[in-house]
Amino acid sequence: MKLKFLPTTIFRETPKVTFFDAGVEASNDCDVVIQSEEAISSPNNFNDEQYYVHNHQIDQNLVLTCERKFVLINPTWDEPYHVIHLNREMGALEIPIGTYQRSISGKEGSVVLNQPIRDKFSDPAPEFIPQKLNKLDLIKARNSHLFIEFWKMIEDGVEFGDPDDPQDGTLAFAVINAIGTVRKAFAAVGREGDEEDTGTERSSNQGTTSEKSEKDSSYSSLDDAFADLI
Repeated sequence: MKLKFLPTTIFRETPKVTFFDAGVEASNDCDVVIQSEEAISSPNNFNDEQYYVHNHQIDQNLVLTCERKFVLINPTWDEPYHVIHLNREMGALEIPIGTYQRSISGKEGSVVLNQPIRDKFSDPAPEFIPQKLNKLDLIKARNSHLFIEFWKMIEDGVEFGDPDDPQDGTLAFAVINAIGTVRKAFAAVGREGDEEDTGTERSSNQGTTSEKSEKDSSYSSLDDAFADLI
């Protein structure tokens, strides 16, 4: 899966003024999304990330002012996790149906023009219900980039650190902190399952997995952390 950016066409420029065609073929709607100062959409639920996922519309987002960061997760993609720092020059970012998405603006905020393609079943109410990453395929997709980030830290010469006493800013700290995040996510899945349980006793294997996921996220060594990640 390759991300698609739809270009804009500049047809006139004068000093400090730019005219450009922002039209998107096949779009049947037009939204302006304003984020004032620092903002996150969908907003976090305490410390948990939340996402929107549209099942009846394809988004086509064009940044008009400043920059907006889009985080996209789609377990069906070859590379299921993407972070895009979108600006106007990049064109309109197309977000396919079924993609978990959230967007973030910096201190200056941002304005985005979205020209979606909505089908006849599109309804803003269900399309904009914040979703948690409470399924295993989504958790796996969300954390698929971790090894890439670790390798980049190595290439940048980040200090390995003491695996028995990892300090912030070291590779050892990054690995162990990431594993803690993964374990919390799996614990959240376990809690979600408990809420949906109708009273039927779970299998012994499921119980073991749930108990393991809710253990303390500390590790005695970096090797233990890597083993748990793998």
